Amino acid sequence: MKSGSARPDMLPEPQPDYLRKVSAVGWYRIMERIGFTYGPTSRDMRDISTDPIGHEAVCTVDNIRDETAPFYEVHPRILDNLFQPMTVSMYQGNPSQFNQLSMHTYVSEIFVSGGTNEIKVTTKAWQDLMGA
Repeated sequence: MKSGSARPDMLPEPQPDYLRKVSAVGWYRIMERIGFTYGPTSRDMRDISTDPIGHEAVCTVDNIRDETAPFYEVHPRILDNLFQPMTVSMYQGNPSQFNQLSMHTYVSEIFVSGGTNEIKVTTKAWQDLMGA
């Protein structure tokens, strides 16, 4: 990853607003039940929606800077938050399907542009049960 201005061909597509709305508080509760325990400073997902028939989710992550900490264009804690919506997309925002701990093993593309107070996140995820 390197810093700098985005090339026009790398600008993200507009973020869709899917039909299934997901409560961030509820989803963090489900993640904690499964084994993902995030403290209050690591629960930055909001405005979550997901495609009920696909495996895509969108949300907003607040990029709040701590003025007393060293400067980061995007803080490592925020980077961790960018991966959290993958669980929403993997299980289509349906808490009843989220019944086991799983981790992402491959990321095909990531585009991060700092300098904003909020980051729009779009994730697509699916399970490969061949290695299970």
